[in-house]
Amino acid sequence: MFTLTRITVHHHQNTHRGGFNAAGARETANYFLLDGIDNLNSSTNQYVFRPSVEIIREFKVQSSTYSAEFGRGAAVIRSGYGVYYDLLLVSNELGAIIFNAPFISTQVFNGSSTSPLPLANPFGGSGTSTTSPRGVPRNLRTSYLQQFSLGLQREVFRNLLFEVAYVGSKGTKLIRTRNVNQPLPGPSSIASRRLYPAFGNIDFRESSGNSSFNSLQMRAERRFSELTFLASYTFSKSIDDASAAVGSAGSTNSPQDSRHLRAERGLSDFDVRHRFVVSYIYEIPNPVADGLLSKLTGGWQLSGITALQSGRPITPRLSIDVSNTGQFQDRPNLVVDPRLDNPDPSLWFNTAAFARPVNFTFGNAGRDMITGPGFNSFDVGVMKNNRFGESGNVQFRAEFFNLFNRPNFNLPNATADSPQFGRIFSAQRAREIQFGLKISY
Repeated sequence: MFTLTRITVHHHQNTHRGGFNAAGARETANYFLLDGIDNLNSSTNQYVFRPSVEIIREFKVQSSTYSAEFGRGAAVIRSGYGVYYDLLLVSNELGAIIFNAPFISTQVFNGSSTSPLPLANPFGGSGTSTTSPRGVPRNLRTSYLQQFSLGLQREVFRNLLFEVAYVGSKGTKLIRTRNVNQPLPGPSSIASRRLYPAFGNIDFRESSGNSSFNSLQMRAERRFSELTFLASYTFSKSIDDASAAVGSAGSTNSPQDSRHLRAERGLSDFDVRHRFVVSYIYEIPNPVADGLLSKLTGGWQLSGITALQSGRPITPRLSIDVSNTGQFQDRPNLVVDPRLDNPDPSLWFNTAAFARPVNFTFGNAGRDMITGPGFNSFDVGVMKNNRFGESGNVQFRAEFFNLFNRPNFNLPNATADSPQFGRIFSAQRAREIQFGLKISY
């Protein structure tokens, strides 16, 4: 049966500062109890022990009485909380306004079969122009992230450490892009329905995004032996309404309807539900004790990194402006479940699950609702050390990346009105083999 050693801080009215030093230094007054024993010597009125903040952070789970070795027992409970503020980059957020007039002016000159644009003077006459400024609100706020965790770490066997933890975070006031001049869907001209008819789209970089992340994280580590390894598994879910201010491979991160931002809440572009990684180094024992043969059979080492993870999400979208809002971020309607039992590159999901919305309406398909292919990689290295003299060594290395040459496919085509919808046309790197020779002395 385990008991939790509790450290309780007592506050007294005196001339001492008391409390714990955030920098980890020892304070002049720390009144606390250890298993019911006061930290104040009643005869000398002196402090028996003044712990640093590192000691206070760890609460030792033990089966016996209090030990001064905080954090070094059979098991340790750790928890933490922090608030982290983002740094606004002028080039990313405030730099968007450099694309406005008078710094940049855009004109479009269209030719036709009867009146082509001559190469000698392609910009002759008067072109058409639409002013589409970019902006940043005056009250742009600083994004911040709250991070919290609670974990148990235990030494299961000698040199084998196991840890399980809950880790989560909450993002607030995250930077996103929104078209503040997007009209409501309708059949009339787009300009006549805009809030500011003299302008086109007005993209604003604003601090209105939110995110949440929750995960179960497990880790096993073995050290100081012939076989050293670190294995980690994460089961997580990340949700937000904008993963970035710009687009990614799976999503444009621009809202379909800038007036209804809650409809953008979905999986993050970088959400990976399962991820397992193990790295290892194995010092292969020498079966021959001595002699010339031992030079050949000794000094061998096997190492590697194996990574297995589920796929990242993508957003189905249309290439045409069905809503007639000038945004070109329309999504299709979802009819049935798009998941397939046996997806392959020729058809990764059920494309018949999506349909074109009625004209002048938005689609009901959610953001990042399709999961792409996973990723499996086995990287292995074989090393032979040949020592000479007092400190010399010649090391031969043979390294295999993606050892089994497994195809790790990229994301499928997500344009619903394209004939390539749902198909995959590319993959990541194939197997690579490299050799190396290292001489140290």
